[in-house]
Amino acid sequence: MLIKNIDKEIKYSKTYFPNLDCLRFFACLLVFNRHTIFYSLKEYKLEGNIFFPIIHFLCNGELGVSFFFVLSGFLITYITLIEQNNTGMFNIKAFYIRRALRIWPLYFFVLVVGFILIPFLSNLYGSSMVIFYNPSLYMLFLSNFDYIKHATSAFQYDVLSITWSVSVEEQFYFVYALMIYLIPKRFYLFVFFLVILGSGIFRFIFFKEPVIIYFHSLSVMSDLAVGALSAWMVINKKRVLFFFESMPRFQIGIILVSGTTYIFLSDYLIQDQYFVFYNRLLISLFFAFVILEQNYSKNSIFKLNRFKIFTGWGKITYGLYLLHAIVIFFLSYVFSKFIFHGNLLASILFYLISFIVSIWVSKISYKYFEGYFLAFKTKF
Repeated sequence: MLIKNIDKEIKYSKTYFPNLDCLRFFACLLVFNRHTIFYSLKEYKLEGNIFFPIIHFLCNGELGVSFFFVLSGFLITYITLIEQNNTGMFNIKAFYIRRALRIWPLYFFVLVVGFILIPFLSNLYGSSMVIFYNPSLYMLFLSNFDYIKHATSAFQYDVLSITWSVSVEEQFYFVYALMIYLIPKRFYLFVFFLVILGSGIFRFIFFKEPVIIYFHSLSVMSDLAVGALSAWMVINKKRVLFFFESMPRFQIGIILVSGTTYIFLSDYLIQDQYFVFYNRLLISLFFAFVILEQNYSKNSIFKLNRFKIFTGWGKITYGLYLLHAIVIFFLSYVFSKFIFHGNLLASILFYLISFIVSIWVSKISYKYFEGYFLAFKTKF
């Protein structure tokens, strides 16, 4: 009877998980902090300060991006498998259209701002700007490969560099949909494990190339595969679902504390080939645990959807992720020209104004720009 009820629940489950919105926001906040707090405080040389490890942890944008990858892999696989269970098929055309409606409009808006508007305004005000990036690679969602080439240049961070992770996700969606469409369901699990292993081997080979380790699609693809694997497990393995539903609270607490402690200390461990091979995998597995625990556990220490304001901001994280770079770019110019700068108070003020404006701009984008295209998703 229990298994039958679980099967019924899985078949007709909704694909919206309210606790994930808050997690999205916190992941996006790590990226935002990296681009504001961390760079602002660099000039104060806090590396030897006792609080620096905490600041570094709260500004670890790599963690935020990694979580987004795991979450994307989970959600897209969960939705796809539910669609297959409910309809007996996978509509690859509708899949690509839905992804395009969600990602393309804002992504290409950022490209217009980065490649056209900002250079135009710079030239208008007498400051010539040279764009080293290759527009065609950005148009084809291959910006991470172009950014690998220019990561050590003067344009190490700008409004275009933020697109690299979106490109990785689009590459994943393209290959993933073909895999789901062409490969029989019984081989999905094998493919997920193969991607995780291959990604680890790639990092093992290029462990002396931090830029490649960070930005290359083959290096980070294990995050997406771990997310996909976790979705496959809770849908196809009833024991896994039951395990998370019935997990004792103290066990949840131990795993959460252990995982957070490991992440906090991982930057200070000896980093060799073997560390690069398994470190990202361990962190992505912990993120997968957090996602499944928040979605299914009946004994959670705390369900994150109780943070109503963060949950609300979590719905606009795609805009917040892409648009905060533009906000920071223009506010940096304003601060350098018209507001005092070069001290801690100015850095704090810059952070607060950047955050408020980024939230405001993202809400407008979601309601009046992204929302227009999202409305068409229901047709597919």
